[in-house]
Amino acid sequence: MDEQVRSIDVDGFSLKVPEKHVFQSRIALTLKQNQYVKIECFEAQGVVPKYKFFVVDAASNGKVKMKTAAVFIVPQGQEKSWTFATFDGLADLLTQINVSRVIFVYLGRGYIFKDLLGVQEELKTVVLSLLPPNCNTTKLPFMTNGDIGEKSLIYHNNNTIVEDVKEGDYYLRQLIFLSNVNQVQSEIRLELQDETGQELFSEGSLLKGRVTGNYSFLTFECQRAMILSLAFFPQIVLNKPFKLLILGAGACVLPTFLLKFFNNIEITAVDIDPQVVEIGRRFFGVPEDPRFHVFIEDAILYTKNYSGEAFDHIFLDICIGDPNVQTPPPQFTNQEFTSFLSKNLTDDGILTINMIGNDMQISKIIEEMRVVFGNLYKCKCKEDTNQILFCVKKNCEIDWKIVVKGVKELEEIKKWDSTMGLLEYAEWIKAVERQIKPADAILQGRKKNRKKRKKN
Repeated sequence: MDEQVRSIDVDGFSLKVPEKHVFQSRIALTLKQNQYVKIECFEAQGVVPKYKFFVVDAASNGKVKMKTAAVFIVPQGQEKSWTFATFDGLADLLTQINVSRVIFVYLGRGYIFKDLLGVQEELKTVVLSLLPPNCNTTKLPFMTNGDIGEKSLIYHNNNTIVEDVKEGDYYLRQLIFLSNVNQVQSEIRLELQDETGQELFSEGSLLKGRVTGNYSFLTFECQRAMILSLAFFPQIVLNKPFKLLILGAGACVLPTFLLKFFNNIEITAVDIDPQVVEIGRRFFGVPEDPRFHVFIEDAILYTKNYSGEAFDHIFLDICIGDPNVQTPPPQFTNQEFTSFLSKNLTDDGILTINMIGNDMQISKIIEEMRVVFGNLYKCKCKEDTNQILFCVKKNCEIDWKIVVKGVKELEEIKKWDSTMGLLEYAEWIKAVERQIKPADAILQGRKKNRKKRKKN
């Protein structure tokens, strides 16, 4: 159940505060060891938060008793790093700052922030409402890691935002849904155009000049893991034309990567949102290619009505933009829909699923797939919460060493960016064992006991 929040007005902003931290229409954030509170900060009439506050209290009781505080502005482009994307990372940084409480400030999507002083001036009164009672800090320090980072707004409408941001040594272009501003829907690396690159929309970009996308690298860990399915039967993707169906095209980053490296591929991509596909063409460099077919349609209806030649691979990568709903949603993993997917695969075909959810939801997806596909293999992403499920239609067991060999063969021929680390992901692939129900376990135990008695 979602936590109830209350809107509290502070210095022209509306703060969405968990109900349990509100007392008599005021924010009441008492100090507690290891306390972690998330608060969103909206401008008047704002649709998305301009700031997000993560209030973290020290783990040490001695430090809590100090009743001191500081504010840390998270630089744009570093939000996905371990330090700022995990509680352990924030807690570790708090320990280094050596205060009782740190208010971590994340700068919102779709807004442009000039410098640290501008952010500090705008928030100097707001953050006072988040200090611990009887705070002993006389002058509240504002800190950051060097500077607040670089970001430019390329495009926005009522549903989506396209931004350029500098992350470490790289410039990235990101697509964000306003329904879930905490998640980047699509992303590519940017570089200056050479004689061969396709120019992207360059106006307002952080890179000064004719901008193009680097499609030798996939920035999303889940996409790098998904293309491992091509290494299960590499002879198929290397020696003959092969067909791929992608359900959930988004801005078409993954198909654009594959079109670059596989001349023998034919890709059909399906997405229900025409606006997102158009954003892919306009801002992400999706090519006009006779091997690439895009359908704006409901993925379930398209799959059920499909009557063409079977696909060698199907990628199921559907996220509806709601952080409270598993990926893919349940209607895309039930047995009825799974059966249609299987029918549209060749005998050597593989269904690859990008999954996000809790343990119970993931187990449910796996059991649904088990009914139709006899051999399942899973790969957990290292940094992201995603898990990739490979459903092999052919009744054969595949050792991860075979996949590793296939990856080496593909990388040697295709020459994509070796820093994607596909070999490491391949080594994480494990066969998914069938879950044994308690009643079945009892029956199996009895059978083993009977066999032992017979031997004796």
